[in-house]
Amino acid sequence: MAAHELTRPHCRRRGASVLLVLLTITGTDTSTAEVLPPEQVIAATAESFATLVAMRYADLEADLQGDYALVAEHLLPRFDFTSACRLILRDAWKTATPEQQQRFVDAFYRYLLASYGESLLQFRHDTIRVLPPPAGATGASARVRTEVKMTGGKLFNVDFYMRLDDRGWRIVDVIGEGISYVRTYRSEFGMEIHAGGLEGLTARLEEAANKGAGSP
Repeated sequence: MAAHELTRPHCRRRGASVLLVLLTITGTDTSTAEVLPPEQVIAATAESFATLVAMRYADLEADLQGDYALVAEHLLPRFDFTSACRLILRDAWKTATPEQQQRFVDAFYRYLLASYGESLLQFRHDTIRVLPPPAGATGASARVRTEVKMTGGKLFNVDFYMRLDDRGWRIVDVIGEGISYVRTYRSEFGMEIHAGGLEGLTARLEEAANKGAGSP
């Protein structure tokens, strides 16, 4: 990853790429398992995914649909995507029907996957380093600080905002170099909703996902 990726659009791209990495963890039923601290959730997820990429790199490189299917299969165990979408849409979420809400969740997920899924193949064992938590951190929310190594060894700060529920710790937001994935898309999508409504935004995301999205 080059140094120019620290510019604003590239920060979002890297944040979303790391986000997808952390979606891709073997689906463990945490309802009956010990609840790990949030830092351990991130570290274990990153380590497991790096191992998976190393083992299956050739197959995944040859067939990105397999890469996408892997993410789709293991989305829910580590990421509260519906809560993230609710935070992104805010008032538009409150006025939408359940069917409109779910259609947006599905469209946005497919859009992110089409936009950033290929970057998963760049993930290595030393890509993410989880930093120590602040002293005395407790409660049902946490911000896990990490450093992401870019091409050439440059470090990129990525924080994960997480919440604890009955399934364990779940990622709600990703903050790359101080730029929140939730807030960035809230601003971008808010303008689209104002101009064309939630239905127009959702249709645009669906079309982009079907075409492979390209550079967001």
